[in-house]
Amino acid sequence: MAEAVYKKWLRAVIGLQCLLILAFVFRGWLLPDPLGPRLPSIQGNTVWIQSHGALHQFDRQGTRLQRLELAQLGLTPSVSSLQFIGEKTLWAHDQGRVHRCDLAMQRCVALDLPDLSTRGGYRWMRVTADEAQIVVSDASHHRVLVYQRDAASSAAQAYVLLKTYSEGLRFPNQTLQVGERMWVANTNRHQIAQIDTAQSTQAAPAVFPVEYAGLRSGRRFPFAMQLDGQQRLWVLVADSSMRGADLLLMDSQLRPERVMPLSPDQDPNAIAMVGQELLLPDMTQFTVHRVDLDGRVLEPFGDAPFRGELASARSSYEWGRRLPSFLLGSIGVLMALGLWLAWKAGELRQLGGKRWQEVGDTEASSAVVVPSPSQHAAQASQTSEGKPLVTSVTALAGSTVKRRRALAMVGVLHCLVAGGWSTGSCRFCTSATAVRTNRAIQRACSVSCWCFWPCCRCVCMHGFGASSSSWRPCA
Repeated sequence: MAEAVYKKWLRAVIGLQCLLILAFVFRGWLLPDPLGPRLPSIQGNTVWIQSHGALHQFDRQGTRLQRLELAQLGLTPSVSSLQFIGEKTLWAHDQGRVHRCDLAMQRCVALDLPDLSTRGGYRWMRVTADEAQIVVSDASHHRVLVYQRDAASSAAQAYVLLKTYSEGLRFPNQTLQVGERMWVANTNRHQIAQIDTAQSTQAAPAVFPVEYAGLRSGRRFPFAMQLDGQQRLWVLVADSSMRGADLLLMDSQLRPERVMPLSPDQDPNAIAMVGQELLLPDMTQFTVHRVDLDGRVLEPFGDAPFRGELASARSSYEWGRRLPSFLLGSIGVLMALGLWLAWKAGELRQLGGKRWQEVGDTEASSAVVVPSPSQHAAQASQTSEGKPLVTSVTALAGSTVKRRRALAMVGVLHCLVAGGWSTGSCRFCTSATAVRTNRAIQRACSVSCWCFWPCCRCVCMHGFGASSSSWRPCA
């Protein structure tokens, strides 16, 4: 086969490599992973759960009543907190802002809350039944903000900052109001903090550690909790990567009592109480665990159609997890094929300087040029005068400087991408200290982080929050 044919194939392989590299880099935008069930919210006798891009309403037996797409409300899959106030009013935190949604009108209005950054981030939010107060856990700033409706404003959704609690808090997550005390999952302090909200001045909160011998190794970071009718506290305690949480039961004095195993690969992300049962959605296992108050694990929550959708979403999620390895393997095969085509096309000989030493196939390259007598005389004159001989060489037809450079650039780009993938899965979108507790953000970035050795940058385009980090060394 002629070299020209090999060169055409080489161009095609290089182009295909570039497409695969772009698919690897932008796979988070092209094929975002579906998100499993999370954010359960109780509304009357029904339960709302967010999963695979929609809100699903169930009765207490697990039969789905309706499905409402988040896009119809103007919300994204990055919603980080949900709460229903009444049958048609939904409060949500999405893309760094608190929204109030009217389900009847299918319209959400974003609130401008003072001193609350609108940058994307993961925040727990809680609203009182009369909508007079909003409590936001601003985890990345280590504080809890309490807003109150502005009675002096004519606007219906005007709120002013009433109090800021930051004493002793480190990455606070979910909050509960129990009488005059606010309970906070003080994640990086490994404790449940109790703040006396009746005091006019801020004092150090009472703290209750979650350390317990029954917890699996590394489980020290509480982030979600639920109080039952016996005043016992059920707490999710995760490891340092905010994964694989254990379900810890604390007695009425907030002393750790026992751990309830759910499944071998459990990874619950929230707790909700429905009657005498606990619901614990598991976003990576695509199931909703159901546990009674004695710790017995019951049949998963949800009817057959909903479970079928979860199974399909899990299949897509697992395929998406294998996609980077498939793309890198394909790029490697194409690199080997490209090297073989480059050798057959003579490109490798040109890189080594051997192309000029061989006799080509064309008449121009096979013709032997005999110097004329005048050229011999000129060479002899230059030699006698001590001048160096100068030989002019004309490049052969088909010299491919641009193609050689393109091939080298593709190789370098592949090494960068492969190196970034192999140096760590750079899953977090916040600072090095925040990543250890920000469970939701690290989930969201698992498919949308760019890691080019020795630096990486994560960009959350889906998941719990839209956020980005600065460049930092790969861990």
